[in-house]
Amino acid sequence: LHMVNMGYRQLKVGYASAISVIFVLIVLTISLIQRRLLVEEREVA
Repeated sequence: LHMVNMGYRQLKVGYASAISVIFVLIVLTISLIQRRLLVEEREVA
């Protein structure tokens, strides 16, 4: 919601784009960590 507010209402498209890139990187990092933990659990079991 903050990205949309900054991009469309305040016309700070570059700032909104930077926020969205950071958000994607955070989600990617979390998913890679979760995937690695699940693979380790399957190898142990």
